[in-house]
Amino acid sequence: MHLDSRLNWKHHVRQKKIQIKEKMRKLYWLVGPFSELTIENKRLLYVAIIKPIWIYGIQLWSCASKSYIDVINRCQNIALRTITAAYRFERNNAIHRDMMLPTIADEIQRFSIPNTRRG
Repeated sequence: MHLDSRLNWKHHVRQKKIQIKEKMRKLYWLVGPFSELTIENKRLLYVAIIKPIWIYGIQLWSCASKSYIDVINRCQNIALRTITAAYRFERNNAIHRDMMLPTIADEIQRFSIPNTRRG
């Protein structure tokens, strides 16, 4: 986690984007469209390996600007499209629903609720 002086999370989001892309590149042979794994197993790999990368510290960086959160959101959408071998015209919301995975906005909401109750 990188905290800069202006707390705009630019460096942190950039690092997370790079980490997600590297992991997806390494896992492509397992989660790509030509893999013989089932969608359920590919989903498990995503939840176990990719999701913890961007979920780490979400309580802190969830206050970042929408453009920085969208960077992580695009990485997640690309990963899910790779896993499901979805066509270009399929909506991201449909992919999230079919995979039974929450969006980044839903995760931010889920992690911020306990903190708002406490304060």
